[in-house]
Amino acid sequence: MTREELLHLLVRLRQARVGEVRVPHKPLLLLWLFGRFAANDSSVATYEQAEEPVSRLINEFGPPVANPSAARQRAAMPFVHLERELWDLRDGLGREIGPDAPERRAWLGELICDAVDLDVAALNAVGTPVPGRGRLSARRSGFAEEVLRAYAYQCAMCGFDGALGRTPVGIEAAHVRWHSQNGPDEVANALALCALHHALLDLGVLGITADRRICVSRLYVARSDAGRAVDALAGRPLLASRPGQPAVDPVYVTWHQIQVFKGGHPRQTHSGAAL
Repeated sequence: MTREELLHLLVRLRQARVGEVRVPHKPLLLLWLFGRFAANDSSVATYEQAEEPVSRLINEFGPPVANPSAARQRAAMPFVHLERELWDLRDGLGREIGPDAPERRAWLGELICDAVDLDVAALNAVGTPVPGRGRLSARRSGFAEEVLRAYAYQCAMCGFDGALGRTPVGIEAAHVRWHSQNGPDEVANALALCALHHALLDLGVLGITADRRICVSRLYVARSDAGRAVDALAGRPLLASRPGQPAVDPVYVTWHQIQVFKGGHPRQTHSGAAL
């Protein structure tokens, strides 16, 4: 393909629209591919490689989506629907995939799993027995709202209580013992946390002591003032739940300390507070 032919195809690129909302997904995938080509002289990419960076580009430069799961999977649409004059899409066995394929992350992931004979759907299906863990159950309807109300729509670690008009934003119901690890959908197994501290709790950067204080992994490092604000949480008590609502049960705190919290026993400050 000549330079002129490529430019002609780019000018004719069909860009989807949802009503009056722009959908720049395909141009952003192409820009990512051009960057890969400039860096390593190859534009070959698997969906696994493209999903995170292309989805991030679409989230940053495209229209917003409210669903966090959808935000992580936005690369699926351009990966499937980019014009075949520009894009050769094949499955794990090298067979060509047409433009009428479903634009779903799960389907794209299945192509990879089929190549290695792994049935992930059978392992993760709701209600399917998983060896050593019994049956997985669907999350209880209303659980998240109960947790947010129990903590007055504030982060139990930093107190963040932002709202867009009257709608809370950036506040999430966080399981202490993960739902995927048989953690119950109960207020006693949950905290209302801002999105940042929810992520850090799940990653094991943040933990909880037996007396319900915040601890920070000794492996955590930060140079900026914003990053060091996480260290400043160490030793602080969790925000108490509202009257009549249970505090976090020590049973689930112990599970998190053993199974998730990183860095062994937390450091101690000069005052004895856990880091």
